[in-house]
Amino acid sequence: MTHTITLVEDHKGHTRPSVIGDEYVVRAKVNITAYRDAAVTSTVNLSNSAETITYASGTALTQPVVGRHITIGSAATGGNDGVKLVTASTATVITVEANGITADATNDEITITPTYELLTASDFGLSTITSLRVIAQESTIHLFNEIVGTDGETTLGLSSSTLELGATVMSTGANAAVSDLGQVVVEVTGNI
Repeated sequence: MTHTITLVEDHKGHTRPSVIGDEYVVRAKVNITAYRDAAVTSTVNLSNSAETITYASGTALTQPVVGRHITIGSAATGGNDGVKLVTASTATVITVEANGITADATNDEITITPTYELLTASDFGLSTITSLRVIAQESTIHLFNEIVGTDGETTLGLSSSTLELGATVMSTGANAAVSDLGQVVVEVTGNI
């Protein structure tokens, strides 16, 4: 995942957050030059009962942020492949949501890829983010949106310091490939 953020000037020429009601709003250009991080291939042990992915050997796991989505691929049991929501994370163990691991496996070589682009409140001059709205985008083949969990909350919770920005291919609905997706103009609401 590689991106740069440039705050957009408001009508007064300011590039800092401005207050609206009890929250602050800032507009910014997010230049996504490498959507998502590259996949990591590791040998792991998978536990259905504990819903864990435990590092065994190979490339070290990149510790994902709790609440972030990851995609598992190339698992020996196909049911273990797919998008998973991280509920706990250490340098050697990733715990995922209930029913995320469907079968136990030992010394299974899998790929783990972050599923969406992770944005932080501090990128926008804020300490928390309560909402994000896509205003414009450079790409004409992708649809960008804030990722929400099954409870309707953002994946990392409202008033969080981070959130995930998803990009899907409009013609297929598939998650965008790891690539340069160009500029996205967003309006972010939160607190300083």
